Amino acid sequence: MTATINASTSSGVIVTSDTSGSLALQTASTTAMTINSSQVVNLTNALPIASGGTGLTSVGTNGQVLTSNGTSLSYTTPSSGAMTLISTQTLTSQTQVAWTGLSGYDKYQLIINCYSKAGTNFVINLGYGATPTYITSSYIYRLIYNYSSTVSAYNVGGGAYFNLDYSGTGDGTNFGYENQSIIFSGTNSSTNVSAQGISYQSVVSGANTAVNTFGGVVLTSAPTTAFKISNLGGYFTGTASLYGISS
Repeated sequence: MTATINASTSSGVIVTSDTSGSLALQTASTTAMTINSSQVVNLTNALPIASGGTGLTSVGTNGQVLTSNGTSLSYTTPSSGAMTLISTQTLTSQTQVAWTGLSGYDKYQLIINCYSKAGTNFVINLGYGATPTYITSSYIYRLIYNYSSTVSAYNVGGGAYFNLDYSGTGDGTNFGYENQSIIFSGTNSSTNVSAQGISYQSVVSGANTAVNTFGGVVLTSAPTTAFKISNLGGYFTGTASLYGISS
């Protein structure tokens, strides 16, 4: 049983006592609020609050946040940011690194911060399918580089990969620093994916530096599910981060 205080429409205030330690407040014999023996309060209806809100005990669901729309409060699921970090991989004297099992994004950004030893080029291959299958032809691109005061460019049609930098940053003896940023668009496409980026390179000893701009397209037959970067003939150490872009 529960002790009650009832504001009756016919008999005024009616108090019903017991020894349960719980209390019910009623109007016209209808319970509006209960307080149990542990002093937990429960409301039958929403409690109006100035500027909105209900006063009902609620914590929403996992991942939701409390949001105001100016006149009321509610729990909502926040929208994801325009860029989502998929993963950052730490490179330790590796010749290549890959991200696989990708889906859900039509654009990706790859950011590389590392240094390389020897080698000839940083290159990237796109892949599709669950295994994945890497595309090793049909890369069409143009690379413009400013290396050791020399500005030049070369075009490639039907190459085996995207070439991300100028050959020779790691000179076989010294380490070359690499900072690269590449954006891939149309990765949900089953026809082609475009890429564009910029990089800066320098050799630790010596005055050689390079600033490269890059753009191209690769023909594909299915949405992109993987990226693989490689240092041909050498290795790299540092970090490489892949982001999915939802905007």
